[in-house]
Amino acid sequence: MEQWLRPSSLPNVFAAGDVADGGDGMTIVATSRQLPWLKSTLKGLMAGQPLEEMKPCKPWGTKAPRLVPLGLRRGISFLSLFTAGDFLTRKAKGKNLFVTRYIRFLNRA
Repeated sequence: MEQWLRPSSLPNVFAAGDVADGGDGMTIVATSRQLPWLKSTLKGLMAGQPLEEMKPCKPWGTKAPRLVPLGLRRGISFLSLFTAGDFLTRKAKGKNLFVTRYIRFLNRA
């Protein structure tokens, strides 16, 4: 897949989330970065702006944060510059795995 998240040679077909192979992992974090980009890109296309003049999607790649809770009290997190243990992972994600945040983000609340 290329920088515009087009999965095929069809110029008006785009992908986001787990089906997009733009260099990000298959995570909700990647999807939450891709969706605003895709929304903006589609609005630009509908307004007649050429795709090549718009900002391409830039993946985090290996620098993407990873928070891996192991139950309510344990876990580990990779936050680009450093690795954090149980306390930070528990505070950031252990309580509800960001579920309420992404329910709002995906307009499901």
